[in-house]
Amino acid sequence: MNTNKWQAPRIGFVGTATSHFQSQPAGWLGRPGSDWDAELYKYKHGLPSAVKVRQDPSKFPALLDKSKLYIKRSGELGCNMFRVSFDLPRLCPQIGSFDEALMADYVRLLVRIRLSGQEPMVTLHHFTMPLYYTQFSGGTMTHGAWEHPTILAWFNWAVRRAVGFLSNKAKIRGALADGGISAQEGTRFVEEGLLKYVMTINEPGVTLGNSYLSGAFPPFKKGRIGLMLKVLNTMVDAHYCMSDQVRELGIDYPACAPKIGIGYFWNYVEGLGSSVAAQWDRYYTNQFERRVESDWIGLHHYCRFASLFGPPARDREMSEHPGFGDVYPEGVLTLATRMHRSYPAKPMFISEVGFSDKTDRRRPYWILETVKYILEAKRQGAPIEGVLLWSLVDNFEWDLGMSQHFGLFAEAQLSEPLKSDGSVHSWQVWQAVAELLRRPSTEAQAKIEQLYQRAKMQHAAYHEARR
Repeated sequence: MNTNKWQAPRIGFVGTATSHFQSQPAGWLGRPGSDWDAELYKYKHGLPSAVKVRQDPSKFPALLDKSKLYIKRSGELGCNMFRVSFDLPRLCPQIGSFDEALMADYVRLLVRIRLSGQEPMVTLHHFTMPLYYTQFSGGTMTHGAWEHPTILAWFNWAVRRAVGFLSNKAKIRGALADGGISAQEGTRFVEEGLLKYVMTINEPGVTLGNSYLSGAFPPFKKGRIGLMLKVLNTMVDAHYCMSDQVRELGIDYPACAPKIGIGYFWNYVEGLGSSVAAQWDRYYTNQFERRVESDWIGLHHYCRFASLFGPPARDREMSEHPGFGDVYPEGVLTLATRMHRSYPAKPMFISEVGFSDKTDRRRPYWILETVKYILEAKRQGAPIEGVLLWSLVDNFEWDLGMSQHFGLFAEAQLSEPLKSDGSVHSWQVWQAVAELLRRPSTEAQAKIEQLYQRAKMQHAAYHEARR
């Protein structure tokens, strides 16, 4: 590794990522529009549910209601990208209906992000699927929406309606006026367009694996390899269907033509089966990337999975997420270089990295170690254009609900001033990372090295105190 581990070419975008469902779960309110909203609704009423951990609804976040606080805090950290999602099942609550009020909320969110000097990235499919295309028998889910014969037509219709709203200047002006955004403030975005970066599908491999292999996610089918491969083909078609609709925005707004990609969770596996895992990641990714249509490719990395003959337990450090393997920052270097070799023409985003750590005593070191290897990947030629942390605020982590702590903040802390108590906090680290990656300088390198040494000592002290 380079002797100056913090020296590298500039990385243009630094920010955080979330999804609408996770940052504003609605199933508790009795309006289940998606399969995951339904799981939360069932949990509330004491019915068997995918949500396994006790929940306190008073802790649920509300991104759209508190978007000004989210965006302000992101800007205070020096971030210039904010990844969110359009929850298509909520936008289309019934067959043939489209919620223009929610779409107006999304428009106001995008404008506020851009007014702050940050760039929004929007994910169109982030796990949730429409409940009305999910089939049940005796209260048990029998078919997921991905299996429905008309699901491609639904994706086409839903995204076409969203794109139609985003290209309708009168509707955009109306949405801004209703949100108290002046015509003067919003005019530039009405004329230029609102959206430059779109992720069609978040982690297709996770959907396939959790829904049709482990059975942990809706529709809870275990070991259904044949069906999984069939759904993979449907997902590929949905990606191209959504891409075609999104590219229509480029016709109306050529100066703001959206750049389209997918975020892939590639497994870092050591031990027996590591080559099989790498081959699977490459296989399913190839199905989406076999055409040169997408503009960029996204890599998500959280941990290492150790199988038989893998690293011994004494060499592994676990985060708080019970379903993840051990924290292994070096894995992002291996995966980023592997992805670049596989798709050398694709610009790359590290569109998710993150760690769950309630005490925030270990995570600052984990983040900086991960960034160190991202910079090394950049030095080795990986065309990394942005790095996004999961997440700015603690959110609803699917079957684990609010029990996980991926956020730099709890939502209640967003209105509090940024201040240090002598410890190294993850938000301080991410603020320094944003400065280093966006505006490389010897001063930024010196500052982050100082934080790195303090974070390393804090990490060691945490483990010493637990012996």
